[in-house]
Amino acid sequence: GKEPGDLDSLVFIEDHAVHLRSTAALKVMEQAGSPIVASLASLALCLPSSLRDWVYSDIVAPNRYRLFGKSETCRRPTAAERAQFL
Repeated sequence: GKEPGDLDSLVFIEDHAVHLRSTAALKVMEQAGSPIVASLASLALCLPSSLRDWVYSDIVAPNRYRLFGKSETCRRPTAAERAQFL
């Protein structure tokens, strides 16, 4: 029960199931990543969500720009990519 404007985390909807936080990120990686990334994401999903969420919120999120870089602009999604979003 969250209002759409109150979302403070990543949300991924798959086959009518709503995934939040680290589960959402890992589910996206399973589907959008290379086979190696997808396999690593599947393995990470075996860890308890409380541990995964802690690692993300306390380690990855505060350092995400340093770890993954930051762009001043966003690329435009292709037509096929746009079809995957609401």
